[in-house]
Amino acid sequence: MRRDSERDAAIAVIPLRNATGWRLVHRTPTGADVLASSTANSTETMRRGLRRLGDGDGTLAMTETVDHHWQWTLADIGGAPIASPPIYRDPGSCRRAYLDARRAAHAAAEHAAADRAGR
Repeated sequence: MRRDSERDAAIAVIPLRNATGWRLVHRTPTGADVLASSTANSTETMRRGLRRLGDGDGTLAMTETVDHHWQWTLADIGGAPIASPPIYRDPGSCRRAYLDARRAAHAAAEHAAADRAGR
């Protein structure tokens, strides 16, 4: 059984090219799963988005796509997306994916804060 610290070590925040956003990924022995992604134009915007996702600080919407898949989106009070993931086959998977993304974002934000404090 994996400990939380082992799982957290497999969580990474990958900046997108040209500083256009980020992806929160969980690395696995066979690849990586994208848990959430967002646009961000600065490191601080990325950190703020991770903290908000980790805290569930926003309005959560689950929507069905035209091809009958599901996607969650966490938005700020003005409706601007904070983070969203790829799509899922059913509402239950979508809900579980959101909870996984929250836990991963919380761990990533804590790790980043510890790194900054250690400098």
